[in-house]
Amino acid sequence: MRLARWTSQGIGLELTKELAKTDTNTVIATCRAPERAAALASLAAAHVNLHAVALRVLSDASVQSALAAAQPILSERGVDYVNNNTGTVHVVGALRVFRAFLPRVRAGNSKVVMNVNSVCGSIGCDVGPVDAAYKALQMYAMVKQHPDLVIFAFEPAISTCVRRLTASPRFM
Repeated sequence: MRLARWTSQGIGLELTKELAKTDTNTVIATCRAPERAAALASLAAAHVNLHAVALRVLSDASVQSALAAAQPILSERGVDYVNNNTGTVHVVGALRVFRAFLPRVRAGNSKVVMNVNSVCGSIGCDVGPVDAAYKALQMYAMVKQHPDLVIFAFEPAISTCVRRLTASPRFM
């Protein structure tokens, strides 16, 4: 069982495409408005193992609603992998999703939480609030003790950070 966040576009959508290719993967793909996410809807129509669920990470009620929507899909199974794609500055949202789904992750087999992050979270680009949020999520993953889980930050795009760093007025 895989739970993926921010799946209507970009890396979240691409990860969802890859996960859905394997029929034995049950994928719960979340985004703010699945009914408006044409690419995700098309993908879900083509894969019976893919379930699109609404999730607004800045709303406790929405996170609880997504958890409730996931219950019939999960049945008694746990969540093996959580892809917590942070999007922009939603570190609080990432933590909210983590906490809500934690019992289901603990009931899973693999027990992996991957926080998709920016390289700016670890090398210190220091060019604004987005980088601060990424750093906060990175630090949470490093210091929060969950010995029964594998929690890590994945940083897919160093080029984005380098572009932002070199475009910053303080580096010109």
